[in-house]
Amino acid sequence: MNFNLVSFLRRHAGIVCGFSAMFLAANTVAAKKTANVLPVADSVAVESAAVSAAEEDSVYLTADVMPEFPGGMEALMKYISEHIVYPKAALQKKIEGRVLVSFVIEKDGHVSNATVVRSVHPLLDAEALRVVSALSQWHPATVKGKQVRVKYSIPIAFRLSKPSAKNGPAK
Repeated sequence: MNFNLVSFLRRHAGIVCGFSAMFLAANTVAAKKTANVLPVADSVAVESAAVSAAEEDSVYLTADVMPEFPGGMEALMKYISEHIVYPKAALQKKIEGRVLVSFVIEKDGHVSNATVVRSVHPLLDAEALRVVSALSQWHPATVKGKQVRVKYSIPIAFRLSKPSAKNGPAK
């Protein structure tokens, strides 16, 4: 069973608050049920063979223990919401939407290779990349007790506040 992130996000577009905690929870559950995604012809031979340099640098989609942001998912959501700066030009043009950012959490826990998988607008894309690239040290993923590189994706929602009769105009 393949997990298609884009179709999942399209089907569950209404379930976003900053970014989708349900997506992250579903991704974690799927990761726990799945072995690593490296192609393996004979698992016994692979386990007994020495690890090659190519396997050493492989990027996993899942791991025995998935990477974790210090403080957990709540801390990650808080960090992103506190550090996102809505670009002034995007505010003026009333641009909003959800940017999907993919990145690699390295063996030492730092973020690398951040890329936009689903773009909204170059201004919002650049801000999402800036914040994700600046994420502090993660607790790295492990497979069979060894730290590995893991690909990770998060949606970052940019929403303009709607004015309400009670609160006056949006900030």
